[in-house]
Amino acid sequence: MLFKEGNITISEKYLAEKEKWVNLIKKMFEDIERRNERLGVGRTAEAVLTNNEACLKIVDKVKVRREHISLTNQVHQEIEYLEKLNDQEFLKSAGINQQIAPLPILSVEENGNGFLLMEKISGSSLQDILDKKSPDFDATTVNWEEFFKNLEEIVNKLNSAGIFHRDLHAGNIMINEDHHPILIDFGSSYESFYSEDDPYKEEGLTGTIIYKRDTMFLQEIKKDFIY
Repeated sequence: MLFKEGNITISEKYLAEKEKWVNLIKKMFEDIERRNERLGVGRTAEAVLTNNEACLKIVDKVKVRREHISLTNQVHQEIEYLEKLNDQEFLKSAGINQQIAPLPILSVEENGNGFLLMEKISGSSLQDILDKKSPDFDATTVNWEEFFKNLEEIVNKLNSAGIFHRDLHAGNIMINEDHHPILIDFGSSYESFYSEDDPYKEEGLTGTIIYKRDTMFLQEIKKDFIY
């Protein structure tokens, strides 16, 4: 369950330690500002920072407005996706029996930025593996056929349950220490409640936006791991 208090949305699990997590966000943001660096730069996410406890995503709301990305989920919406994708009743109804997304901690809208704090996943993104940026992760021990079979089943079950990621590139798919897939970055995600919806087509400020299908992303990524 999520609790909303002013500009903060926090998971019930972390409610008792709210001050600790808010202070952690402030410290992590101050550190990156002091070093004048940005990691994991994307269209709207200026940085994804990690420490031993949590992972912080920072969204530059000015950049969102400047690029007219009107359909991008705000951090309070994104934390709702993480909450749902960790809800055991939802997972059971979708036929999924494993963790598929990081646990949400809290989200904050403040001073032109959106902050989303979540569980740090021990593992690596598929993109980092391709780019050889994960020296501590031994990709040769992974059964990639089994991994992608599992991943495809998860994505198909989420789509059947009305959840569409819509930005499922290799950087947004992680493999954890148990070699299970974890999906991250739900900033472009969409939840469909009607069968007549086309979840991959929306009207934006500059016209119709067409998203690549989740399954198409997987087909392309799979070629880089299974020959």
